[in-house]
Amino acid sequence: MKKIIYCLLISILLIISSCKKDDSNPVNDPGNTNSQNFWLQTNGPVGGDAIMSLAINSQGHIFASPQFGGIFKSTDNGNTWVKVFTNQSYALAINPINDNIFSVGQNSGGLYRSSDNGNTWIQIGASYNVPIAISNDGNVFILGFNGCIRSTDNGNTWQSKNNGLPTTSFALESIAINSLGHIYIGTDHNGIFRSTNNGENWYKINNGLDTTKSVISLSTNNTNEVLASIEFSGVYISTNNGNSWSLINNGLTSSRITRMLFNNLGHIFAVGRGYNDYGVFRSTNKGTNWTLTNSGLIENHVISIAINADGYLFAGTEGGTERARVYRSVNSTTK
Repeated sequence: MKKIIYCLLISILLIISSCKKDDSNPVNDPGNTNSQNFWLQTNGPVGGDAIMSLAINSQGHIFASPQFGGIFKSTDNGNTWVKVFTNQSYALAINPINDNIFSVGQNSGGLYRSSDNGNTWIQIGASYNVPIAISNDGNVFILGFNGCIRSTDNGNTWQSKNNGLPTTSFALESIAINSLGHIYIGTDHNGIFRSTNNGENWYKINNGLDTTKSVISLSTNNTNEVLASIEFSGVYISTNNGNSWSLINNGLTSSRITRMLFNNLGHIFAVGRGYNDYGVFRSTNKGTNWTLTNSGLIENHVISIAINADGYLFAGTEGGTERARVYRSVNSTTK
């Protein structure tokens, strides 16, 4: 009889132990690196309907701009977040020369700059609600309502740089700058323009490109490769600085790719926000094939994406104040 009771007690203890293991949630534990998911949810930031933009400085500090929520900073890979600015931000960019942070205002948010890691901000322009890009030598480009403007003094003064660009209002949709300083601007129904002289002149580079729709996203890497996302057409790649383009859609089931980036291995990550698949697509062979990497995302409506120096990927989602969060890849994408 004692032997039977002993066996029953052992069985009960094993069942309890198993239940405790099943109840753990590695997705919501930012310190858990044993999860089989691609993503894990960080602890914030809380206070907006969607994470509109993400930016990471040279120290690895992450800045996130929730819609209607200001700007938050994390210095520990997303484990904790602190609100550093109350104004609305549409886009964030960091000057690689001095780590100054630029915030392009949303609605009445204004154009602001911080030179002390987000602790204080000064206004340096009006609202734009449009894309921003900064070159490796610190030149700042913004696509305003009246075309492209450039600052060579960290945003203190601005000049229009539109020679060769379309003159129609709102015609300029996206911008990216490669390590050579070549600037690429995507347009609405006019394809892509490139400048190799810091924005002084612009020329069309549409060989192989669909020019009947909007170029909604651009991305470059440290070689000659450029990515272009054309709305409802797909993603194109150029391996020669934009001189020619090829469509790379195999496995890319989303009809709208709104954000893209390369890691240091040349792997491509693309944010899908079409009518079919939402989330983050990954290609390890320059777009020959794509796979959807959403495991671990509680909300797969991804808005923004960024990568740090160690190859960890960060994604910002939408879905209201209860579901808009920043996620981090469980493992580095480069190791």
